[in-house]
Amino acid sequence: MQDSPLDCDARDPGQVVAALRADHGERWAAGERGAAAAYLRDFPAVAADPEAAIELVYGEFLLREAMGERPDPE
Repeated sequence: MQDSPLDCDARDPGQVVAALRADHGERWAAGERGAAAAYLRDFPAVAADPEAAIELVYGEFLLREAMGERPDPE
């Protein structure tokens, strides 16, 4: 896993979200089932960007599906 999910250009929301999604996936694979909400809390610029926030939350939805869960899209 990366030491920091922001080993990228933090000014580019697309790169930040890509790094956060990669970190999220690595953590889930290692058994750390953190929530996208924690990233949104820790990275307010991502939370303030609707597209970036949705991409991050949808990424968690996909992780949950891949783990056999049946997440409620609501």
